[in-house]
Amino acid sequence: MKKTLYFLIIMLLIVEACNYKDGKYNFIREFDNGTYLTDRGVAKYISGEQDTAIQVGDIFAVVKESLRYTDNAKDSILYYGHCWGTSENPRVIDTMSTKFGTGEISAISDTLIAGYTFESTMENLMTETEYFVRSYVITQRPGGTTDTAFNPQKYSFKTLDPRDIWEIKKEFAGPYAKGAISFTYDGKLYAGLGENEFQKEKDIYEYQPQTDSWIKATTYPGGRTSNAVAFVILNVKVSNGVYKDYAYIGTGDSDNEGEFTSEFWRLDLDDFVGGWVRFSGLSVYPSGARENAIAFVIGKTAYVGLGRGKSGSVLGDIYKLDPENMVDNANNVYPQGTWTPAADLPGSARVREGAVTFVIGQSAFLCGGENQDGKYFKDLWMYRESSNEIGGNWVQKASFPGTARTEAAGFALDEYGYYGTGWDGDSLRSDFWRYIPYTDKWDERAVYAPGDGDGHEARMEAIGNGLEYAADDFRGYIGLGGGKKDSAVYYKSLWQYRQ
Repeated sequence: MKKTLYFLIIMLLIVEACNYKDGKYNFIREFDNGTYLTDRGVAKYISGEQDTAIQVGDIFAVVKESLRYTDNAKDSILYYGHCWGTSENPRVIDTMSTKFGTGEISAISDTLIAGYTFESTMENLMTETEYFVRSYVITQRPGGTTDTAFNPQKYSFKTLDPRDIWEIKKEFAGPYAKGAISFTYDGKLYAGLGENEFQKEKDIYEYQPQTDSWIKATTYPGGRTSNAVAFVILNVKVSNGVYKDYAYIGTGDSDNEGEFTSEFWRLDLDDFVGGWVRFSGLSVYPSGARENAIAFVIGKTAYVGLGRGKSGSVLGDIYKLDPENMVDNANNVYPQGTWTPAADLPGSARVREGAVTFVIGQSAFLCGGENQDGKYFKDLWMYRESSNEIGGNWVQKASFPGTARTEAAGFALDEYGYYGTGWDGDSLRSDFWRYIPYTDKWDERAVYAPGDGDGHEARMEAIGNGLEYAADDFRGYIGLGGGKKDSAVYYKSLWQYRQ
């Protein structure tokens, strides 16, 4: 017993001596594998978790570091970030790196605190390549020398192998058509309506990717229509405990050429035969008939707007649909939701038709289109339902690097946006691009439909949709469409994109 007590006293004296000499963190850092070390093995007064990847792509990655302990009084931190490379121990001075901080002790001393997380975006990486990452800090004691210390915990990731290929799939089962509608549901693609050289169409067809086959799904009960909008809202509350998935189709160029409509219909996706309900009363689209409008869904809210109106003028208003706000009107008819004004695009960007939208997470993106004067756009805008950004909910992002165009096709796959085809005022386009929101940059991908022997790869007014083919296997589709404006050229081919 005396020997045990004697041993404990000696240990306490040693620990106290260490505390007196180097401060309380001296004991912790000897047993903390996240304590940052210089190349000479000197421990700093900062500790972190192992670096981890938030997102890894084919040519980029986003990595984060979360701090467990800092003592800025002991180690004043000038800069911090990540460095990376293909060697096992990348260094700041001879490899790619990010750098945060001001380089001034007084300005940075309170920035890094326990629990703080910082992220680094790594760009222009090589595909299918292993990269090693180290978070680092550059410190300096007042009047002392500068030190660089690294997280000693090893971390690496391998960039993905991009397929970036187009594959021809089963030809559309309906007639040739441009200006068709399309939507996806439960892993299937639906397409229909639109126009050809004979008439506008009403039928809607279902495409099953796993079997590469089409079947007729339903007939639109509204008028024969082209250049309408279509979207899906899931889990709409119908009554207490009852929720439904619905597709919505509306607006467009109706039977009589140039006679646009504001009509809207809702389809119960459990009943493709008898599940149609026409919007009435307070649910009728409030802002007038139009074609070439935009539509997107964030959560359970749909947004519809822009386009060309009856008078031929290009419009700039946007309305949002709350499908669960059932308001009784004077005739005791229960509408299918209510519309309210949404934030317009800012300034001269506001008025346009033929734009493309895609949704990534809780953000919608809008690109392209043309205005009343025939000006074509290439700007990209991001919309979020709540935002503190100046200018409202729309925030401008990196412009599309290809030629400005209208009536292109686009879709989202997982964490990326894709955009291509269309008409740029001089020619039809077949180029195809990817937007990476993590880096706010575009990169060019494989040209659309490169193996189309008929030379029909360039087109406008095509459908464009992305869906999850299988777990973590996302695929995009562009098809149908037509030749240049006012031409009697129509297509029904369908191509699948694998990213």
